[in-house]
Amino acid sequence: MEPGYYTQAILPAPFNVCYKSAMSAPPLLVMLSIDGLRADLVDDPTLELPALRGLIARGARAHRMVAVFPTVTWPCHTSIVTGVSPARHGVLGNLVFDRASGRPLEHYGDRTSAPVQAPTLWDRLHARGECTASVCWPKTRGVAAVADNIPEFYEQELFEEYASRPLWTELARNGLPVHRYGPWSKHHPLGPMQDWLTLEAARHVLAVRPPRLLLLHFLTLDSFQHDHGVDSAEARWALLHMDALLGRLLDTLAGLGRLETTTLMVFGDHGFVNIERTHHLNQLLREKGLLELDGRGEIAQRRAWAAGNGGAAHVYVLDGAPRTTAERLAERFRALPGVEVLGPERFAEVGLPAPTPGSMQGDLVLAADDGVFFTGHPSPEAAAGSRPSRCSTWPPPRRSCSTWTCRARRAARSSRRSTRRPGSGPRRASGADSTELRRTAHASPRGGLASGGRPRGSRPGRRAATAAG
Repeated sequence: MEPGYYTQAILPAPFNVCYKSAMSAPPLLVMLSIDGLRADLVDDPTLELPALRGLIARGARAHRMVAVFPTVTWPCHTSIVTGVSPARHGVLGNLVFDRASGRPLEHYGDRTSAPVQAPTLWDRLHARGECTASVCWPKTRGVAAVADNIPEFYEQELFEEYASRPLWTELARNGLPVHRYGPWSKHHPLGPMQDWLTLEAARHVLAVRPPRLLLLHFLTLDSFQHDHGVDSAEARWALLHMDALLGRLLDTLAGLGRLETTTLMVFGDHGFVNIERTHHLNQLLREKGLLELDGRGEIAQRRAWAAGNGGAAHVYVLDGAPRTTAERLAERFRALPGVEVLGPERFAEVGLPAPTPGSMQGDLVLAADDGVFFTGHPSPEAAAGSRPSRCSTWPPPRRSCSTWTCRARRAARSSRRSTRRPGSGPRRASGADSTELRRTAHASPRGGLASGGRPRGSRPGRRAATAAG
């Protein structure tokens, strides 16, 4: 049978061996992250997902995951490749505050060269003389240990500067529109083309320089849930598109004679849930006199700052703030509907480090109940004028966003007994008040991992969303 996008016949039969021994030294490991993949979508009988379900039928599926906090794209993906919590690898959110520079630091879009502080899979393979290839994987900017590397950027100039030059040149010579990688990555409606280009780059690498490990990251499903809502027709179409790309990847492996000798892991980093209330934390800090804007609406002085990560937030008390600021802010935030406040004595429970003078860890951490979302907009004008940009804490347009719902109070209590709480990504805020009531959606820990490997990326008890062959 000629392989086709949706052909299941090409998939191998179930492995009747111990996963540990079967996967101890596979010729090729492919790790595919479908950003925002919710477990319930995979089980939806009204969606035709032959590639994903074919892997589930012929491989192994993990139904539970262990979350990191906050459960947003950049900490989650870094934990996936390090196996450790943010306290150890140092990526504490999509957005944090750098006390050393006195400015917010954006991990999303790899806009910072701040390194991962724990050994990664590519570090370990490089030390053994084996190759890693990565296309659109977070936190790979400037990583010499990744032989063929196109990091996850939004700006074309960063692609041109940091993408592996031989690979970039080969793709352009083969007629692939790499000059559009930035625009297609930055604007959600063009996401399907970005993911197509990511897959085509990966297919080229598999054909000409097959690595030991291939890391891939697709984003359309996440973007369309941000923009259109969790159960929207657009989000459902996006998953069909993801399945079609996965089918094309399987066809490629089959055509290269590599399907039977490849270990393929497919997983989601987080899921999505609906939200109804948004808290604009930095507007509350302005009301307390801890944040000042100039006549253009730009930050003039910070005595405190909140880095919103969807269903989680870091709150920083900075130089010049009164000595009792942290205590007063904790009291103020506890009065907000659906907000749990964690002090430093609780950080270890959720896998975060203790704050130190030079660290990027907040002095307080906020966790949101279901239905609650945090932003970092310093003014109503900034909230109303925020533009859609992928994984920004100043979220995308319309209906939804990737953020971490935590069932915060219940989670904070149960965290003493189990591994931890999630957090999350972005969404668009359009209200003029520091608290906004609105129906939309955001990311939750209901993502998934499926493979014969160890599941990571969401907390125990949640349904996982993927499969591995």
